[in-house]
Parts: sequence; C-alpha cells; structure tokens
Amino acid sequence: MKNSQWFINVSNNVIGLRRSIATMAVFIFCLVQLSGCGVVDKNFTTHDGAPKGDIDTSKIHDAVPRVEPLHPYGTRDYVLGGRRYSVLKSAKGYVAKGNASWYGSKFHGQETSTQEKFNLYAMTAASPVLPLPSYVQVTNLRNGKKVVVRVNDRGPFYGNRILDLSYAAAMKLGFADSGVAPVKIVAIDPKTWGKTKTSDKLTSYAQNKVADGLSTKSKQLDKTPVFLQVGAFVKLDNAKQLSSKVAQIVDKPTHIEHKSSLYRVQIGPLASSSQADKLKALLERNGFEHVTFVAG
Repeated sequence: MKNSQWFINVSNNVIGLRRSIATMAVFIFCLVQLSGCGVVDKNFTTHDGAPKGDIDTSKIHDAVPRVEPLHPYGTRDYVLGGRRYSVLKSAKGYVAKGNASWYGSKFHGQETSTQEKFNLYAMTAASPVLPLPSYVQVTNLRNGKKVVVRVNDRGPFYGNRILDLSYAAAMKLGFADSGVAPVKIVAIDPKTWGKTKTSDKLTSYAQNKVADGLSTKSKQLDKTPVFLQVGAFVKLDNAKQLSSKVAQIVDKPTHIEHKSSLYRVQIGPLASSSQADKLKALLERNGFEHVTFVAG
C-alpha cells in the first residue's frame, strides 16, 4: 500500500514538473515571437532614465536623410496589447501633431525593431505607424526647436503619444527634463532633402501646408484643400465601421480611399489648415488617435 502511494506521489510530481516546463516553454516562445517581430512595449519596463553624467548636445548632429531599403518588418502591421496597428506603406506626405516622449538608459544597447542596437546618444526615434526606417523633422511646439531623426523602432504605446525620441534628440529639443512635449512631425523625402530653398527644407506641399502661424506662405497654402486621415486598414469592413463612427461626430464629408493595399478613412476637402486643426482636436477629444494631415 505504501509503495502504491509513493508511486502516485512521484507520478503527480512528474506531471506537475512537465506542466511547469510546458508553461515556461510557452512563455519563452511568446517572448521570442515578440522580439522577432521587433515590437516591444517600452511601458512594461521600469526605471528608464538619463545616462550618468551630462552630454554635450552641440557635438551630436542631426540624422542625415538618405535613401534606404525598408526593413522586412518595416511595413508589417502588428497587434500589441489587444490593439492592431496599421503601418503606413510609405512615409511620403506624413504630417502629425501630438505629444512625444523619450527613452534612454534602460534600452541602451538593446535591439530596435530593425535589429539595430539602440543608442541613446544617436538621433533616432520610435513610431507606431511609420515605415522603418524613415526620416522625419520634429519641431517642439513649445520652443520652436527642430531636429531631424531616423525612425528605426516601434513605440510609444502609452498615453496617445505619437513619437518616442532618443534621449539625445529630446535633449536637443529641450524637453528631456519634462519627459513629454507637444511636437509636429513632418516626413522627409531623402531624394529631395537639401535640394530646396525653403527655410525648413521641407520637400512637398503636404509637408508645408500645416505651417504654424499666419504667415503669407500659410495663407497661400490654405487655398488648396486639406484632408485628415483618421485610420488605415487592410480590410474594407473595418474602414467602413470607422467611417460610420466619424460621420456621427463631424459634419464634413468622409470617404474611403483605396491606396497601397490599404483602405484609408479620410475627411475632406477642408477649407484651410486652421479648420483641419480644429477638426483634428475634436476627433482626438472623442478618442480618435493618430489623426494625420494628408495632401489634397
């Protein structure tokens, strides 16, 4: 009888051990899958911060836009935290306003979504929707400071922020101490960067039409219709659902454009960039994230 009970106990222990090993194997597999997709939610980690010692940002130069092939994961849609992210197939014409944050020492040396090593001293950034790699000009709307960064990572995934900058980039923009700042992001076309005579070196109407202030250039640009893009989907049904929700909030024409294998929900044409700004703010107050300007 004792031998039988001993055998049962041993068998139960073996079964329990096998279950623990299987659970651990599944956990490791999930981590590997996330890593392979190049998507890591930085908000699940703690104690990120600035490096030890001060850095001289005058010796850190902006990223230099150049033509690069897209990474294999650079335009792939992904799901994180139960939410699906539709990645743009091209950065051309991308303009966005919103809050930006930064990441630093916690991730220094770790792989980015393009399998490069993150360097907190480099002029790089993470975006949830831009193709990888791509180049953007970022303006701190509080102080007017501007930088050019190379987008090679995914994030941020918290607080409706639209960009996660390296610590060095945040330093040059003047918000490393505060942690978050309102910014304007304008995509750069490496083929034409530096070949125009505009003060910002921005290379298309789509990049210039949301220029701040009431300058003469802004008034001229406002003569051309402006559109807002609320979302982009692989499936038409998802685009129709979003379009119906938008139509309940705004009194402007909403349509779905099929381009580059995506169904894009857009609002417009709008009379001016100032009208677009007000409409964008209304949508964001109603929970619509990643509303962007697109060329008319």
